[in-house]
Amino acid sequence: MAEETDVPITKDDLVRKGPNLHPYYEVVWIDGEEVWLRNANTRESHVCLLSECTKIELQPIL
Repeated sequence: MAEETDVPITKDDLVRKGPNLHPYYEVVWIDGEEVWLRNANTRESHVCLLSECTKIELQPIL
């Protein structure tokens, strides 16, 4: 299960874009308002605006 947070996004965080929870992206690099993301499933990468991303925290399954 994943939970959205308001914690600042940093390198190696998992984020999502838009209203959908999937796909997850790994933050590779941040430069000001630009962020380089890598899809956690396909490993494809792209650059987008940091404001388009929402950090997610993975919660352990009990």
